[in-house]
Amino acid sequence: MSILSMAVLTPLAVDMPGTNEDSSVTSVMIAAGAGSYAEVSRGCHGEVLSKEQRRYRDLGFAASHGFEGPLEVGVRASLLRRMPGYEDGTVMWNPNVAVEGRHVGFGLGYVSNADQPLSDEFDIWPVSGHLRFGTLSGLHFSVHALEDVPLVSGGGTVRSGIGFRPSRAVDAWVGMGYGPPYDKPGFQLKSTVHLNSMLDLNGSARLGSSEGQSENAGSLGLTVRLTRDRKPASPDSSRAPVPPLIDE
Repeated sequence: MSILSMAVLTPLAVDMPGTNEDSSVTSVMIAAGAGSYAEVSRGCHGEVLSKEQRRYRDLGFAASHGFEGPLEVGVRASLLRRMPGYEDGTVMWNPNVAVEGRHVGFGLGYVSNADQPLSDEFDIWPVSGHLRFGTLSGLHFSVHALEDVPLVSGGGTVRSGIGFRPSRAVDAWVGMGYGPPYDKPGFQLKSTVHLNSMLDLNGSARLGSSEGQSENAGSLGLTVRLTRDRKPASPDSSRAPVPPLIDE
């Protein structure tokens, strides 16, 4: 799958890079992805009765605003294409709010159309959220539920793992993804390339399989960020500014 290859080969994460706690940040993101999952039927003792590979596409949009301090509000939306169990063109809206402290962050949101599938292949709950321990600009552990953009190819139902900054221009996150529509857990990679102070290149890749059927996915996106600073950034702030890409 070409989009998966691009996501793997290009160090590309939906997690926003830190900014100054005394600044406000408005961001807009668009992304597109595709993937496959295994539809597996099992008997009473876990034996495989049937298996079939399904393919899907999805598009995503997100807009958020981080106020001065830890409060952030936003809305995400994902358009499902060729997703078995949903009408083609179904849009899942996700208004959300988060509190991102220096060393701890959490968020909650509502997911529309989550409980209205035409089958049980992608039956999910209508609540999104995340929990983070550690600084966004450094090493941290986080768990996310229904927060990715796009929703399915960008990560899936639930993912947990470690985020870090391997270089001044890149933020990365690695972990595992769980839950529908995928039959089994898979390896998840997400990252962000900071092209400049306003523009980020986002991407994700999922690698997995079930009963000989691939459960892979990939997505690519672009984020525009507008920052308004009130005070110089503290060096230990959880919203530490994105490091400059060129030495002055």
